[in-house]
Amino acid sequence: MTALQTVKKSLELLEKLRKTTLTEHEQNKFIVEHIYRSLKAQNTAVYNLAMLNAKNEIQSKIINRSIFLDECITELENL
Repeated sequence: MTALQTVKKSLELLEKLRKTTLTEHEQNKFIVEHIYRSLKAQNTAVYNLAMLNAKNEIQSKIINRSIFLDECITELENL
């Protein structure tokens, strides 16, 4: 869910909450907690994706270095 979707969902929830017997303070608290949980989950997902990308990039560099070293070894063996 994007931040914009979170806001839209929160506004929809707020409209539903307005029809309940909750006080305005309780409604606001509920919405703030909803937004906090949603944004925290999004942040975790973005962090995990960034870590995965970094891991893949490091693995790619290691593989490329290994290929390069193999080529150097082959050239040295052919001397």
